[in-house]
Amino acid sequence: MRCPACGAAIDDENRCVDCGRVRSAPLSADGGRSEPTESAERRTSRRTTIGLDQNVTAALTYSLTFVTGLAFYLLEENEFVRFHAAQSTAVFGVLFGLSFLLSILETVLIIASVRGVSVALEFAWLLLAVTTVGLWLGLMVQAARGKRTAVPGVERLVDG
Repeated sequence: MRCPACGAAIDDENRCVDCGRVRSAPLSADGGRSEPTESAERRTSRRTTIGLDQNVTAALTYSLTFVTGLAFYLLEENEFVRFHAAQSTAVFGVLFGLSFLLSILETVLIIASVRGVSVALEFAWLLLAVTTVGLWLGLMVQAARGKRTAVPGVERLVDG
């Protein structure tokens, strides 16, 4: 049987293996409609503690970088959401720390009137900002799609 929305296969519980949609009433052996066989536990397994879909909640963990990551990590019980919350906290916590250190170093060099190094730090600052925005958008989109994308170097912290 195929999903009418995306064409992927339907599993034994009438859920699409690709998009996750639930077929409302499965066909019975005689070709008629029967009652859905999906358990209430299975229907709500994609829901989170706050009542939203797990993909939406996982995307929200990145919304305010490490702040929402930490909040959702402490409040949420859903494994998928906690993974993204931990990753948001780790990735954006490190990037925030690097940004803070760069600003301190740049301030010290400006006070000391070291001109050439401060231009290099401006370039590093720009590179860090572009990286941060790219990671922020990319991770949020991947979480909303239901993907468990791990950032290299952080996956050991998040999974362990």
